[in-house]
Amino acid sequence: MARTVTPLLLALLMLSLRTSDALAASPVPLPVPSATQVIGVVTSVVTPSSPSASQPSAPSAGRRSLQISRASDLEAGFLIRINAVRRRFQLRPLVQSAQLRRAAVAHVDALATDGYFSHEWWNGAPFRRWIQTFYPVGRAAYWSTGENLLWGTQAVTPGDAVDAWLASPEHRRNLLDATWRQIGIGIVRVGAAPGFYKGQDVAIAATEFGVRR
Repeated sequence: MARTVTPLLLALLMLSLRTSDALAASPVPLPVPSATQVIGVVTSVVTPSSPSASQPSAPSAGRRSLQISRASDLEAGFLIRINAVRRRFQLRPLVQSAQLRRAAVAHVDALATDGYFSHEWWNGAPFRRWIQTFYPVGRAAYWSTGENLLWGTQAVTPGDAVDAWLASPEHRRNLLDATWRQIGIGIVRVGAAPGFYKGQDVAIAATEFGVRR
């Protein structure tokens, strides 16, 4: 990077799902970073073997007592940055999908309120199941989705996040996948985040990629 910043600290969790194959690793928290550091990213891709899906349940009322704010400014910046990178590699820009955006916002809300960092829903439903409730297969002959997750300090920028994803082969593959047509981005800021985040003030981002034709 042509910038003078503290080097990024990354904790990677890679989950790749294609039909019935799965690989997962548990995230390990790192020390509290400086304001410019991104400290956690996670990626997933899934092409389901069947269109069936069960509706994921929402967090309980007790979990929702946490104060969380939607970071719409960051969401817009992420979209601009991601599409700029795709254009640089001569790939078509991605179009916003209301369905994928709802999925992303719902997922980061669940991650924040229940204090965890994973592709799974808060109740353990795997990505391949819950994503279809927001972005269903319907009558599509071809359907595929992917997800990149990230968490860091509230001062994280779109440039920090996308550069971190590009530096990881799995996340880079999602960003630069030529098959994607749509995208949904959800980002929240949460103070004294519980559980996995150990009381830190953090930003949590989810980027959902999709194609359905």
